[in-house]
Amino acid sequence: MRDILGLAIVRSAGLIMSLLPALMVTVGPALNSLYPDASPRGSIYKSE
Repeated sequence: MRDILGLAIVRSAGLIMSLLPALMVTVGPALNSLYPDASPRGSIYKSE
């Protein structure tokens, strides 16, 4: 039972890690449009 729990934790951690880049790509520009001065990468997303 303990091994199953450990495997589930590792699987979910791997899933979160694989989803993290996609989350950054979608949330990053949105955050930069709301707070353009908050991050140094803000100038990349401002195309105007």
